[in-house]
Amino acid sequence: MTSNDHRSAEFPPIITAADIVGGRDQVNHVTLSAEHHHIALRFVLRVDSYLGQSRFTVEGFGRLDLQWRVLWSITPETYAYESGPDTPAVTDPESTLIASPSSRTDEIKAQSWQKIINTLAAHADRILS
Repeated sequence: MTSNDHRSAEFPPIITAADIVGGRDQVNHVTLSAEHHHIALRFVLRVDSYLGQSRFTVEGFGRLDLQWRVLWSITPETYAYESGPDTPAVTDPESTLIASPSSRTDEIKAQSWQKIINTLAAHADRILS
């Protein structure tokens, strides 16, 4: 999703299957844009099949230095992958299980990874309030 996408007004932004780059490769990337408290935000997920190599951040754009700065990161160990086929737990917002890049469909990944975006958005809201 790009910053001129009509969905950039949503907070937290919503992941769709079309936002996921990488298919069933080892690494998937998601970048979503939003604006909150008049600050441009960028949510960046790098989801690696080796979970410890994943990266989950929300960045804010600094108007003074014109650079993206990390507002909050979530350590990848906060989450875990299923050992086997995905179960409903990967899309349960209360569960720490998430879909891996090799999950069957991008729709399941989008639903699963929304919990990461929601957590990042909650931290960004607290920081910017």
